[in-house]
Amino acid sequence: MRNTCTLILVLFLGLSANAQEIQIDNSRNSCSDYLKLKKEVDGVITKILDDYEKDYTFIAKFKKAQGEWESYRDAQLEMIFPAANKGIYGASYPTCRCNALVDLTNERLNYLVRWVSNTEEAKACGGSVNSTKRKSYVKFNE
Repeated sequence: MRNTCTLILVLFLGLSANAQEIQIDNSRNSCSDYLKLKKEVDGVITKILDDYEKDYTFIAKFKKAQGEWESYRDAQLEMIFPAANKGIYGASYPTCRCNALVDLTNERLNYLVRWVSNTEEAKACGGSVNSTKRKSYVKFNE
């Protein structure tokens, strides 16, 4: 009986350690995905700032909007994981947090891309999207 209990304990500890390794790998992958995505967003932001460098009003409003978006992102994370002690969310919290960051950051990237792409969509209701003050302004057929 004692050997059976020992065997069960050893198997349980082995499975538990394996599960923890998988959890750490998932967290690393999710957070790595977020960091890659964040770099991509930073690149788009740099391109926007460069492309609109002479449009000082746009730049000021863009920087304000980006700061507000970062506050929104942080508030969304707090809404998803409201407890002060994040430990209550268990070992999956880091993975889940990074997954949420990936989702939110993807939304922002998809939104910002229109300021660095030259598409026909920029023509109607585009506002600053295809501003004549933009370095790479493209005039579409009227």
